[in-house]
Amino acid sequence: MTTLTIREFQPGDAPALWAIFHAAVHGLCAPDYSEAQRLAWAPPVPESADAEAWATRVGHNRPYVAEIAGIGPVGYADLQASGEIDHFFVHPAHARHGVGQALMCHIVNAARQRGIDALFASVSLTAEPFFFASGFKLVQRQEVVVRGVAMPNARMARQV
Repeated sequence: MTTLTIREFQPGDAPALWAIFHAAVHGLCAPDYSEAQRLAWAPPVPESADAEAWATRVGHNRPYVAEIAGIGPVGYADLQASGEIDHFFVHPAHARHGVGQALMCHIVNAARQRGIDALFASVSLTAEPFFFASGFKLVQRQEVVVRGVAMPNARMARQV
């Protein structure tokens, strides 16, 4: 049996988290989003300036990293002081194996410890069922524009 641990973000994690993000968008989200939408959301391997921006953003968000012994990072999610979850991604090779559940449980426990009483997220159509199963309710349907391409998603929330 593999051992899954949730740890704090570490300097140097950004490239592995980009790989998870990219694989999740292009793998798991393919049934719900067109190729043009997925390319706008997660372009091919980032240019150096994009890689720097990604590293800065993910470093600022300080996500929790789900890691499997002998494999490395397989998912990640963050919890902002406002209760916002900005990123929540699991690599397709490890989806539906408890990684997302472990990350959500960790986020809920962290929110309780930090005195955060509600969680919020703008989630993809693909992630909606998982968030519903995790106690979130639909707040509103929305459309975001990324690199000039419109994409539907859902604003969801839950009490902690």
